[in-house]
Amino acid sequence: MKLDLLVGAQRRALLDLTLLAMYADGHLAAVEDQRVRSLLGALGCPTESEAAREYDEAIGRISRHAGSVATATDHAVELAKCFGTPAERQEVLAVLDQLVASDRHISVTETELLAALKEALAS
Repeated sequence: MKLDLLVGAQRRALLDLTLLAMYADGHLAAVEDQRVRSLLGALGCPTESEAAREYDEAIGRISRHAGSVATATDHAVELAKCFGTPAERQEVLAVLDQLVASDRHISVTETELLAALKEALAS
């Protein structure tokens, strides 16, 4: 599955999930930020300014959910419902696994978030 085939709500959900995962450990690594920005290109953002706008909007959407691990996890599980096919679910997990591992440090909170997402995407 190609990421640019995702539709509006799915694109927003994937971007929001990546940002929730990035903020889960409270350690923002430049490599994670770069991965999210690359994801925006893969999702079809044609210009840097459009990508920046999408990024900023996603930060606004997730900011109220990033305060605690429980809140972030609950919201992430809700966002996972946007992905209906096995291919979509697999792609989402692959993107998130790569993002979380990109800074070479996987925290307990990131592990908990990914475990909850894997469970939600498996059903």
